[in-house]
Amino acid sequence: TSLSAEVLSVTEYGGRVFARTANGRLQALDAHDGHLIWVLDRDQPALSVRGISDPVFVSNGMLLGWEDGTVELILQENGEQVWENRIALPRGRSDIERMIDVQSNLLFDGLRVYAAATRGKLTAMDIQSGRNVWTTDAATWVGMALANERIFVVTSDDSIKAIATDSGRGLWVQDALKYRRLSRVFAWADWVLCADMEGFLHILSAQTGELVGRVEGGVSGSLADALVVSETEILLLDISGKLTQWQLERSV
Repeated sequence: TSLSAEVLSVTEYGGRVFARTANGRLQALDAHDGHLIWVLDRDQPALSVRGISDPVFVSNGMLLGWEDGTVELILQENGEQVWENRIALPRGRSDIERMIDVQSNLLFDGLRVYAAATRGKLTAMDIQSGRNVWTTDAATWVGMALANERIFVVTSDDSIKAIATDSGRGLWVQDALKYRRLSRVFAWADWVLCADMEGFLHILSAQTGELVGRVEGGVSGSLADALVVSETEILLLDISGKLTQWQLERSV
């Protein structure tokens, strides 16, 4: 089916396909025949980071992060808004300075929604009301990870932070990889994985942030996605389209 603009994100849930396009629209299509069910329009800022975070499905609702610094919960059935929370406000004179996209993936742990803006803060919100539970400094535009009541974030200068989900308290910071253009982070077993612009795969301790391993040429460019198969096996997809399988060997 033809949509109104370039498609930047497609997800499927509950027999429907949800497509976000470059003109600020979310369109719900029937997964069987592609017919349009409803359309949600959102005003776009003059300039934004290319790409968008995928919707997160919550029971009969859907969480969305928008380019104007807003997080929204809507109903899957008709696109009606349940609540909206602006987690960042534009500041500065130029359009570049005023970019506040909620570009990173939204996280949800069953009680709270966690979202970050490119020039704002990491914010925890109550899923029922959308109200802020806590905020902390951790602006980012790449994907975050959630595991063991911790959020792992790559900040704008490529430091990696671990933040407690209950309070927003910083647990550790790893700045040895600053300015290496890190990819999104992934949590796996007791580790946090990320890649840099030169294709190095970095492995950090999830508990302390210590760098415990590095694989040269482990990926081609940045990491695009990861599938955790088990505690000892993971599949990584990089931005070049290469899929690799990794096996953890524990010493006795």
